Amino acid sequence: MARPAIPQLESVSYETRNAFHGTVLADAQKIWASRKFDRPGNDGRFGPGVYFWENSVQAAINWVRIYYRTDDYGILRASVHSDSFLDLLTNEHFNALLVLRNRIARDKGCPVDRVKVASVLDVLRAAGVIDGVRLIAGINLTFATGPENTSFLGPIDSEVVGL
Repeated sequence: MARPAIPQLESVSYETRNAFHGTVLADAQKIWASRKFDRPGNDGRFGPGVYFWENSVQAAINWVRIYYRTDDYGILRASVHSDSFLDLLTNEHFNALLVLRNRIARDKGCPVDRVKVASVLDVLRAAGVIDGVRLIAGINLTFATGPENTSFLGPIDSEVVGL
């Protein structure tokens, strides 16, 4: 099957110094010791990548509690930067995502609701259009598709994360 035509999309540069990554404490300690993610997760809802909560330590803690079902968490603060970012909080980028999702559904001959957002983002990443995404209004969830887009600034309050 041919790759669907990608809508015209001008990605944006993006950087935040208040990105918080939550995981189990042992993994947070390993990440902090090496100052890098050895292998970005593949099971995230929006595809492979390193996920961060913007401006909210509590959201990162809640994520660990819900996803891993533990209070044994570690939270790392990072800077996330990208020159080819998809910002789904803007109408332009969100609409481009919907157009591509519709094209994928049409090409597959399936209902549009069967095409996962992660599949659309995979197409954009594979085409080299994006290397990060910002989504979810309010407390924003951001993720970078590779470790080259992150710089660790350190663990947050050592009493909170146990580091």
